[in-house]
Amino acid sequence: MTGADLYGDLFERLAEARSTQNIEDLSRMCGPFVVQPTPEFAAAHHRVLLVGQETNGWYTVEDILAPDKGLEEALFWYRDFALADKHPASRSPFWSFHRKIAAGLGLDWRAVLWSNLVRFDGTQLNDRGSLVGHPSEPALLDVQRGVLSSEIDGLRVDTVIFLTGPNYDHIIRDELGDIEFSAVGQYPVRHLAHVKHHGRRARMMRTYHPAYLRRTGLFDGVAEEIVHSCV
Repeated sequence: MTGADLYGDLFERLAEARSTQNIEDLSRMCGPFVVQPTPEFAAAHHRVLLVGQETNGWYTVEDILAPDKGLEEALFWYRDFALADKHPASRSPFWSFHRKIAAGLGLDWRAVLWSNLVRFDGTQLNDRGSLVGHPSEPALLDVQRGVLSSEIDGLRVDTVIFLTGPNYDHIIRDELGDIEFSAVGQYPVRHLAHVKHHGRRARMMRTYHPAYLRRTGLFDGVAEEIVHSCV
């Protein structure tokens, strides 16, 4: 699928939301986040999508909707970041987890695609960056609804790993609909869960953000359990 197939409707809804001004501070928010599949992902025998919470700073809505920018510019940002290759963030818990999952599954790390559950962040608006719990959250979810589902189905993803933690479960439900969370191995559901959706072929799991996993000593064990569940 092309970028227009995946994200054309998203950009149309975003432009409409900006014109109607029904989302406060929308132009100052960062996003919308989009994905550009790598050649390694396209060629992989096992297509894996790691889904984070949201970015911590990206282009702003105002910038990306400028007449000389748009979807192609957004896709360029994803390609240019290159899954944190040669970026200081490559040694962060998130990207260390990304590389560990790839290695455990015998994949080139460039074959493990990265997406985000929430397509916008509030880095310009607050200290947290997250817009979960923000008054505009419901309207933003309306704008982005269906995008992650299109990525999973359109890119024929085999395994989806949500690195979002249980506080984002309501957004996974908003996006995917009728799902069930169940424990994986020895871990309680809050730590690691199967995400079961009877109408979707992809295997899906949810755990905490890797920064939390590292702080609590769960990092290696959870990664190994995820790999074990995928092979």
